[in-house]
Amino acid sequence: MILLLILKGLGLVEYALDYLINVSVTFSKGNALAGDYQWHLDSVYIVPTAKGFAILDDVWTLLHNVMDMLAQFSTFFPANASGTVSNMGGNFPHPLS
Repeated sequence: MILLLILKGLGLVEYALDYLINVSVTFSKGNALAGDYQWHLDSVYIVPTAKGFAILDDVWTLLHNVMDMLAQFSTFFPANASGTVSNMGGNFPHPLS
């Protein structure tokens, strides 16, 4: 029963991968030493489908937004080693002086 569940799960993974990527495999006929009965793998070309590209775009957008949020959040941290937060550094003079 467990083996059947594992096989069904692998079948679902295969179906999902067929929906998200296209794979092109090229073989060529073998050499004379093997009597032309041996095949050689020439190339494997993997490219996402339109749905695969859409999912990749969503993942990259999510990662970009997370990094942007972390960059904005990091501005709350103090910039000097003393632990004090101040905007009176050398590049930011006091507006009233």
